[in-house]
Amino acid sequence: MNGLKAFIAEKKRLLLFGAAFAGFMGLLPVFILGGYQAVQGVDSVEFCTQACHDVHYSESIAYAASPHSEVPCANCHVGEGTQNLVISKVRGMSELLPTVTGAYDRPIPTPLQNRRPSSETCETCHKPDKFFGDVTQLETTYASDAPNTKSQSTRVLKVGGEMTAPETAYTGTPLPGSGTWRWTAN
Repeated sequence: MNGLKAFIAEKKRLLLFGAAFAGFMGLLPVFILGGYQAVQGVDSVEFCTQACHDVHYSESIAYAASPHSEVPCANCHVGEGTQNLVISKVRGMSELLPTVTGAYDRPIPTPLQNRRPSSETCETCHKPDKFFGDVTQLETTYASDAPNTKSQSTRVLKVGGEMTAPETAYTGTPLPGSGTWRWTAN
């Protein structure tokens, strides 16, 4: 027994270091998984629309009804990679206290500052080299009444952009002072 006490006394620092290292290594996976779950939580649509950006209530309603509702907010507003995550969260910290206390401007001033450029957001899906003018969509629906009354609605999607003159299937008209064209089908 005296031999064990003498060994412990002699190797006390080494044993403490070993125990601390083992404890750290045991908790490391917990911190990594916890950090990952925290990032997933603060980048979720639920967090963005219900906790953090509840002040933008109309934005969450518009988002839910938009074609982008299948794209998580963070994909465009945060971006990929650690650098974008850190920048986004640091910028968001300045808005934390006003959001919690309700001490923010009403209405929220626009345009918002420090937005990521469209080349890093929109243009990852909407390729500028694929812009070809306005797209007209005709949607036909039928009512649930006895004669199944036909109803049609027309949408014009503005997917224009700066282009050169198109092929003969379209007629281009330059819009004054804008450098863009308005295309119509022949």
